[in-house]
Amino acid sequence: KKPSLDDSGLDSLKMKRHKICNANNGPAIFVMCFAVVAVVGMILKDGPDIYSSSNVFHYASDADNSAALPENDSNSDSNVGSMFKYLLSISDNFHSTSDAAPSEDKPLDQLATDTMEECIMNGKFETDPDPTSYWYNVQSDMSVTDTYSSEEGSHSLLASERTNPRLGGVWQNIQSDCLVANAWYEVRANVLLRDSHTQETVDCDPTIPWYSNEQSCPSVAVYHNDHAYDVAYTVGPLSSSSSTGWHEIYGVFRPTQEMLQDKVQVLVAHAPTDMDIVVNSISIHPATSATIGIPGTKCESNLVMNGDAEIGDYRFWFIRGNGGDSGTIQLHRNAGKGLYSFKHTGYRSERWRGMLQMLDATCLTSDITYVITASFRYYETSMRQNGEEQEVPTSCDKFNPLLEGSCPVFELQFFSPNDPEKRGLVFNTGPLMNEDTEEMKVGEWNNIRHTVVITPDMADMTDAWIYVTSVDAGRIYELDDVQMIPAAYYDE
Repeated sequence: KKPSLDDSGLDSLKMKRHKICNANNGPAIFVMCFAVVAVVGMILKDGPDIYSSSNVFHYASDADNSAALPENDSNSDSNVGSMFKYLLSISDNFHSTSDAAPSEDKPLDQLATDTMEECIMNGKFETDPDPTSYWYNVQSDMSVTDTYSSEEGSHSLLASERTNPRLGGVWQNIQSDCLVANAWYEVRANVLLRDSHTQETVDCDPTIPWYSNEQSCPSVAVYHNDHAYDVAYTVGPLSSSSSTGWHEIYGVFRPTQEMLQDKVQVLVAHAPTDMDIVVNSISIHPATSATIGIPGTKCESNLVMNGDAEIGDYRFWFIRGNGGDSGTIQLHRNAGKGLYSFKHTGYRSERWRGMLQMLDATCLTSDITYVITASFRYYETSMRQNGEEQEVPTSCDKFNPLLEGSCPVFELQFFSPNDPEKRGLVFNTGPLMNEDTEEMKVGEWNNIRHTVVITPDMADMTDAWIYVTSVDAGRIYELDDVQMIPAAYYDE
């Protein structure tokens, strides 16, 4: 609901102020804090509608084979940006940005000792006497709940009455002396979704990275320069909500020097507005050698994260397409070279609805040649005599990805969703030809091999996807050992 500036609205405006607004800190500071809040309240009363429910950073429905590019409502961006700027002015914890120099690819373990161990304040909501200290609500109501048990702590933060699927949630300013430019950080959170009407725990679909879908899962985003950038997503497959309901959010990110020139906030949101988000713990700390999802410091290693499923989940993987039938990702035992493989099963309505991963585009520089390899198995569905569906190994065409009945191949896509000058530009490789010369073997593991050169236009984009394509609707594929490595470092 949109708050007014009556008693309840002013309480919302305070956004669960920091501990500075505490009489224990002294009468002068106590009075000064509330004076600032009052001034901001007068500004907001006549200022822009900062609680606009307009969507920002919206991904298109991808209803056809066109690019699913992020869309940006500039008016809404301006309003939301104004809101964050007003909130910054009332926080004692919002210092100037970091003066730290770029990391220059220091070893990860060295970075962990050179910087603060934890960038989130009160990440388990245990601060006494106010468990909400350092946290603020945005386009939502915020409260503490002890209803849901979890191993992480006794308190959880509840974001309810959410009015915006992208931004409605809870947020905190990241300490300016924590982040180091070009260093990698690991992001973790523990979240639960509940129906806002029935308050029953519900599940979501981790294969959907778009916030506008009715099955979208929560994410952790970094908010900077009037944009929210997702840095961690809900990990699939989900455990049943009849168990505990808690699900892991995980991701890694690398702040740029440009990002550190301004305030940086972390936001937990990204779910349908008829869902409440419960957060039990959240942390952002420097990556170590054990962190999952960090490419080589010189971009010489595999750019595909979790390409072999040996983690035991499908983190970093999504399915292309927002809306319609896209199937689901499962972990399958008895894999090619390890314990697990991925299986993209269920009904898919289009050939291009394949497993997708977002790449670190900073590694994709002009004129560099990459080798993409993977293993696959291919199935069709048929009916048993009892009416149940079964998956039966079948053949496909390895050598022409444009034909009906073709085998899975990869495609790359490059775009810049937040650059006004480049927005709308999309560069695709198209379905890549499989260079592996062996004939397709039904029921066995078959190889995929592509060679692709990054063009200047591709390298000029900020975002890059790799995804599976050319699999007919109704067909199922299993995938393992996915790699994308610079040809100069590729070892046959």
